[in-house]
Amino acid sequence: MLDNVAGLTHDADVKSEILSLPQLLDELRKLTKHRGGKIALAHSMKVSRQAVDQWLSEATTPTAEMTFALVQWVKDQHKRAK
Repeated sequence: MLDNVAGLTHDADVKSEILSLPQLLDELRKLTKHRGGKIALAHSMKVSRQAVDQWLSEATTPTAEMTFALVQWVKDQHKRAK
């Protein structure tokens, strides 16, 4: 389980925390569902598109370091959406 990673905003009034890998993967799926989203994530994380697909399908899990980088990516995407 991830320790309280706060500050993710889904809209102006709602705040949530990512407390688990399944929550993180759900957020990643939402943020990468648009065309080019998975490729953008792969480039940001310096991994292959296949690695992203495997994480999102839960065939493999990201390393601990990559998990924290993914949490930061999600936070950055939510900040950009404001």
